[in-house]
Amino acid sequence: MKTFLAALLTLVSAPCMADVRDVQRAANEYYEQNARAILAEFGALLSLPNHADDRAGMERNLLALEQALAKRGLKSRRLEVPGAVPSLYAELPRVEGRPTVLWYAHYDGQPVGSSGWNTEPFQPMLAREGKLERLSAALPAMSGVPDDAWRIHARSASDDKGAIAAMLAALDALRAAKIPLSVNLKIFLEGEEETGSPNLPAIVRSHAELIAADLLLFADGPRHQSGRPQVVLGVRGSQGAELTLFGPSRALHSGHYGNWAPNPAARLADVLASVRAPDGRVKIEGYYDTFDRELAPRGVVPDEDLEKLLLQELGLGARENAQLALASAVTWPAINVVGLRSGDTGGSARNAIPVDAAASLDFRLVPRQTPASVREVFERHLRSLGYRVVGSREQAQTAPDRERVALVTWGRAGYSGARFTDDAPMVRSLIDLMRQVHGERLVVAPILGGSLPLSIFADNAPVSSVVVLPIANYDNNQHAPNENVTLGSLRYGIATFAAAFAALR
Repeated sequence: MKTFLAALLTLVSAPCMADVRDVQRAANEYYEQNARAILAEFGALLSLPNHADDRAGMERNLLALEQALAKRGLKSRRLEVPGAVPSLYAELPRVEGRPTVLWYAHYDGQPVGSSGWNTEPFQPMLAREGKLERLSAALPAMSGVPDDAWRIHARSASDDKGAIAAMLAALDALRAAKIPLSVNLKIFLEGEEETGSPNLPAIVRSHAELIAADLLLFADGPRHQSGRPQVVLGVRGSQGAELTLFGPSRALHSGHYGNWAPNPAARLADVLASVRAPDGRVKIEGYYDTFDRELAPRGVVPDEDLEKLLLQELGLGARENAQLALASAVTWPAINVVGLRSGDTGGSARNAIPVDAAASLDFRLVPRQTPASVREVFERHLRSLGYRVVGSREQAQTAPDRERVALVTWGRAGYSGARFTDDAPMVRSLIDLMRQVHGERLVVAPILGGSLPLSIFADNAPVSSVVVLPIANYDNNQHAPNENVTLGSLRYGIATFAAAFAALR
């Protein structure tokens, strides 16, 4: 214990003289010498189910993370408000005169769904040479440096436990090489990001001074679709909703009652067609009113060759909107249909008019577009179509005119998009640092198409600047079956976070 504490004190208090290339070299050497131990710890974390609604599972995740942080000398505490899955905060001893970095990741994951997985979602598997085998069984026989192209399959492998594993290994690498940190490091691990961060505003407000930082570094999201490393200056916001339309109080024979009884599945199709054009353009009046086109990133140069490769990889003949390249499309507000349910299909299909039909919708928001404005214009649009909007299934089912009722169940939370400039001193320092490592390969992206709660921190805590530093491979099946992360991404993350901790000025 005395040896460990001495190493820790050296790590946080020695003069900040590390060169980024020395840091990168040390991180890579540490990974190559300790890959089995790193992957074993990562696999143990991935084996813990982590949906926010599973409180017992989330508690097991918290205990594992507390132990992992304590092993690295970080003092942790739970940040809680009533009804919330706790966030976990940790820090290393502070040294005067250094900038403070708050490093963010989340430890919860998306639901696993009912099908599509080649393996059990929480049984980490190693994919190599076209074969899948249990990671726990593969590690004892592993020798030498594992291939960067190998992948680990499990829920949250890339989103976002891979980032956590890389951060922990980065601290280990720095300590092993006796390279001091150049920043005061704080860690924030959220437990409800995948459910919309419903309690994060209250947590951040309650502990604003504790989590104050010169730079908030979000470690989430994928690297650029070209495979190049990227630094991201903003994200779209998010709001989810479930729309349910109703038909007869019991399923009716489609021959005896077709063309007479209102069909909720057909009506839902009509409503969705009124909401969203085939090219993805939102047709709701007022939806773009709070979208400030002046804030849309300029100078986004489409990479047509890359887009052609992506279309080929995904088996698509054309993109949804021929006028918008991917880099531009993700800077616009959007409504996505992410799930549909009504009756049965295939061999289970019945010649019956269903009693209801539902769609899960995913609203992606840009800066100055709020969840409240989206909710208002969407419900107004439904009323303009002749529907009476209600908020509970009981109201719908007891209505004498069920066919004119639209049940809208909004997600537990939502947040706005956020975009930051690259002229903040710490952001500029981070970009310069990454350019020292990657040169012209580095992509500085104005906005990420996915959503992260950047605006919640920016609006509720004293953080001077915010940036996203993703490490996952772009083809990681994020939020989908067979989620994965390449071992090369883990190696990249270890070296990247080590650089941010030890060479950032």
